[in-house]
Amino acid sequence: MQFRKGSILLFLLLTFCLLSTSYLVNADTGTFQIQPLQQQTITLNLNNGDSVTGTIVVNGQGMIDFWISDPQGMNVTNYGNVGQTDFSMNAQTSGNFTLHMFNPSANSSVSATINYNPNYTILGMPQELFLLLVIVGIALLLIVVWALSSKM
Repeated sequence: MQFRKGSILLFLLLTFCLLSTSYLVNADTGTFQIQPLQQQTITLNLNNGDSVTGTIVVNGQGMIDFWISDPQGMNVTNYGNVGQTDFSMNAQTSGNFTLHMFNPSANSSVSATINYNPNYTILGMPQELFLLLVIVGIALLLIVVWALSSKM
């Protein structure tokens, strides 16, 4: 009976850890065909202290104007006319931030690929660190419960 309790506890602990780590993946990718003099946008809901990092690449020839605006519509960062760039931004307020990709060409459409990763915070610490502390705390609790139950 003792071996069975330990096996079930170990199984539950490993399952919890695997499910928790799959939640940590926030990265997203999108490819957009942007028509002449048109824009594509991506909206991210961020809290004060969160951040976003990423890369944008124009596929083939052409350039786009790329900038990020805050919930009030004010430009937070402006990368200007780019063919490829890395970007990052820290949210100073909570709300919907917008990533703007504008095709300034009047003649041809462009294809742009954006990879971005929102970095969220929980109780003022990075989400990954918070969840790691929760997992370690639960693991320690389960070990204590298992140790106490095996003495009975």
